[in-house]
Amino acid sequence: MIKYENNLYNFFDKIICINLKSRPDRYESATIEFKKLNINNVEFYFAEKSSKGGKYGCFESHINVIKKCYNKGYYNILIFEDDLRPSNFYNIELLNESIEFMKNNNWDIFYLGYFIFNEDATDNIILSYNKKTDNIIQYNPCSTHTYCLNKKSMEKILSTYHNYIGIIHYDIYLSNREYFKNYCILPMLFEQHYCYEIDNETDNLIQLAARKSQCFLGDYMNINSNITYLIYFYNKYYYILGFIFIIFCIILYRYYNKFKFPN
Repeated sequence: MIKYENNLYNFFDKIICINLKSRPDRYESATIEFKKLNINNVEFYFAEKSSKGGKYGCFESHINVIKKCYNKGYYNILIFEDDLRPSNFYNIELLNESIEFMKNNNWDIFYLGYFIFNEDATDNIILSYNKKTDNIIQYNPCSTHTYCLNKKSMEKILSTYHNYIGIIHYDIYLSNREYFKNYCILPMLFEQHYCYEIDNETDNLIQLAARKSQCFLGDYMNINSNITYLIYFYNKYYYILGFIFIIFCIILYRYYNKFKFPN
């Protein structure tokens, strides 16, 4: 069993995991993952299925958690969903860098886990991001299986969500609002169990296609977290990669001229 220090998680005033009462299998799975990571201070929020559908119910569950935390005066919170799992890149150093960034910078939402492609596909293009460090980017991803909020962002959400609940998915609401300052860690620390049955309905064919492919691409190929590693690698070594590319082009050009104009 892999063990990690959990004192870094003390940065958060509250850690909550959202679980549907009708999914005890996910509760058990999440509990196992927290035990592996030695995260012992997790409070579960047990949600009821909404008569208004999964899209509304998921949105409502997150809002209820945020309301509870805000009313109790918490400043920094970490919210999990019950399909979480640590990525292959999970490590204390990245977690520490994330928390140090949150301590010393102006942010609204910090994603420790996310879906790199925006399922809504309206305003997000991969690699369209603002680099802060080699490991941290300002970016609007999808998914809310592992994300951090502060008091300021909780206020923003609670004052605006009424116009969106039941209309769009909660993660799209967070990712497409211009006034949220969203940041992500590279590579991501938490993935999802993509092969779990999804309780939320889809809005369009793009979302449907993305979710149908997630089981194989996500759980078996880990494509989501691997892409975030490639972005990190590019951020860290793009000068070297650029130099190698230039050298390659020069060599290719010389060979082209050699065969085109033989002596």
